[in-house]
Amino acid sequence: MASKIIPPQSNKTHIAKMNCDSSFYLHETSAEEIMHITDTLTEKKGTRQNDIHVKILKLCSEILSLFLAKLFNNCINQDTYPQNFKCAQVSPIHKSGPENVCTNCRPISVLSPLNKIFEKLRYDRLYHYVAVMS
Repeated sequence: MASKIIPPQSNKTHIAKMNCDSSFYLHETSAEEIMHITDTLTEKKGTRQNDIHVKILKLCSEILSLFLAKLFNNCINQDTYPQNFKCAQVSPIHKSGPENVCTNCRPISVLSPLNKIFEKLRYDRLYHYVAVMS
């Protein structure tokens, strides 16, 4: 049985060639998919300092989507997640009661719009896999 296990390789192309319907594979994205996801982002939500605002991403999505597709495909193929995407700007929002008590506040995390696009790509693939498998 151990002889049937495929050893891990640094190049993930062997996974794409496998014909196994029950395996999850995070396939690459396209510029069109990036543009579609960018169009669904809401402009009203805040962005972190030094981030590209959602409005600018939407206005330039036709050009930026090509570069973002390359970036995200590199992340997928190399099994990496950009360090900048892992950071969030956390702000306390007052719920009720005295404002000087920490338990009366809830944290709000503001993520990068690029992180939201990348998360949506991964979410869509995982959701599709679970929907097909169930």
